[in-house]
Amino acid sequence: MEMGDHMSENGPTAAFILSLIGGILGIVVGFILIVFGALLGAVTLGIGFAVYGGIGVWSLICSIIVLVAATKLNSKPMEHTKWGVIILIFSIIGLGSLLGLIGGILALIYKPKTTSKSQIRTKMNTKKLALTIVFAALTVALNPAFTNMAFPAPFAIGLIYQIWEIPIVIAFLIISPIAGVTITLLNTAVLFAVYPGILPTGPFYNLAASLSMQLGILVASMIAKKITQRKEQDPMGQFKLKWVGLSTTIGIIFRVAFMSVLLYFALPQQPPIGFANFGFDQAAAILYLPAAAFFNATLALYTIPIAYFIARTVKKNLRLNIA
Repeated sequence: MEMGDHMSENGPTAAFILSLIGGILGIVVGFILIVFGALLGAVTLGIGFAVYGGIGVWSLICSIIVLVAATKLNSKPMEHTKWGVIILIFSIIGLGSLLGLIGGILALIYKPKTTSKSQIRTKMNTKKLALTIVFAALTVALNPAFTNMAFPAPFAIGLIYQIWEIPIVIAFLIISPIAGVTITLLNTAVLFAVYPGILPTGPFYNLAASLSMQLGILVASMIAKKITQRKEQDPMGQFKLKWVGLSTTIGIIFRVAFMSVLLYFALPQQPPIGFANFGFDQAAAILYLPAAAFFNATLALYTIPIAYFIARTVKKNLRLNIA
């Protein structure tokens, strides 16, 4: 953060990122509650909408305020107490966003220091490591074993919609592909310990799905960077909507294609790899593949765009140039 000829050496990075993601998740939850209330209201003469819709609108308002305060905190770190209090209050009176709550506390205890711009540049590796730790912690924290933030796919057994891959993709985009892969491997180890799924080898399937999606994003990112550098000369060009669409499309293709092949050969195997002891043969695997493909496509369909939006905001506000 610039302050005259000096910059904040230790900007409120963790507080900003946690508050930002907490606000965005609050907005998503708010919209979900409004839609659910509208559907419930159709069969309860409006009572359902009055309850759930009202809570959803309140969550939406509080989360937007948290987002604004997080942006102000990052741009005006010397006013961290004021913005930290706002983040803390609206995280509590909203839906109690844990990430926003932690972000507000970190903002309150944050102590800004100043240093010259030349000294800041020598500490990029430290910032890179710190951001990797922050996103690794977020990934683990969003594990359903700790937060219950997961939704079983109603059309197939063993498939769960989750959001722990969002911070992985964010780290992949704003830090480096190596950071994304590293956090993915760490998360796999955590999944083995606390949330393996219906198969002991379940985390390996998630590892394969996540890495194949990241490979697709990498291919799309390489294409975007080459074109933006040649035509647009815009360092943020690869974050534009058309490139987000390209990354999402290629990420879906890579994930669905790789997982379809993997599941075709793995599921008919004996446990702990597959379900052969339940009569799951090659024919059953073929019947299962469309549902699995739809699951992998829809999971990537919300994971990649949300990650791009947060990554763009974080990279722009923190003035990162470390990837």
